Amino acid sequence: MPQGADDFVRPGLLRDAALAVLGRKRLARPDAPLVHPSRLRVMSYNVHSCIGMDGRVSPRRIARVISEQAPDVVALQELEHGRLRSRGENQASKIAQILGYHVTFLATVTRGAERYGHAILSRWPIRTVKVAELPTRTFSIWPEPRGALWSRIFLGATPINILTTHLGLSARERLEQMQTLLGPHWLGPILDTQAIVLCGDFNLPPGTPPYRLAADRLRDVASVGSEALNTFISTRPFARIDHIFVSSHFTTESVSVVRNYLTRVSSDHLPLLADLQVGHLALKDEVERMP
Repeated sequence: MPQGADDFVRPGLLRDAALAVLGRKRLARPDAPLVHPSRLRVMSYNVHSCIGMDGRVSPRRIARVISEQAPDVVALQELEHGRLRSRGENQASKIAQILGYHVTFLATVTRGAERYGHAILSRWPIRTVKVAELPTRTFSIWPEPRGALWSRIFLGATPINILTTHLGLSARERLEQMQTLLGPHWLGPILDTQAIVLCGDFNLPPGTPPYRLAADRLRDVASVGSEALNTFISTRPFARIDHIFVSSHFTTESVSVVRNYLTRVSSDHLPLLADLQVGHLALKDEVERMP
């Protein structure tokens, strides 16, 4: 409910609340308090340029999907900014504005005023640590610049490193990109010392070499053989290609794929959701050693 509705609800406030549920209005409210500073709800979601399976372009619908799950951090892939087909909207900023979240954005493709890329949204202030391209092979099935976005939030004094990416379509390309992400210029120096959440559309199922590389250095929040966690394609999910990998500082409380009418129609992927317990006491001295 909007602010001012604690004791009773005026008709105007009820209307505002209804519009907010429909994604047509943002309610003014302060940042969400840290009710559980040792817990983190993370969502990874390829939103397909906010183009639904019905052909409709709707950042508001994506915002509604996110709002219903109330994640603390959201990694979004395939967002547009300034493209004619999506009405020139800045989709990442629009979704963040509707939700009242903070946002960072990475453009992996830029053509004139048009941009296409990924974003991280957070309930709490977020800052960008690094944005850069990943190795890309021109002979890939669908050659496209690939990149990663590394941002950081704090749960109290605990730094949490959040990375999102969207890997390529060829097997060799994905392996090189994963090696880069886990290498000395990205996560390598902090893999054993800082809390890390690496998530996104990796375009690879469990058991493949890039997946095993990530699972050896980090930990997949999902069980390897679970068909219930398939994320693609949303209307009839047959593949688990979206993943959330975490460092040893986290314990997984639950993991699920959000399946309902809204998620089946909003994108060609289903959102992956994980509830994590953060061992923040083990990280109390990390603030001084961050890059």
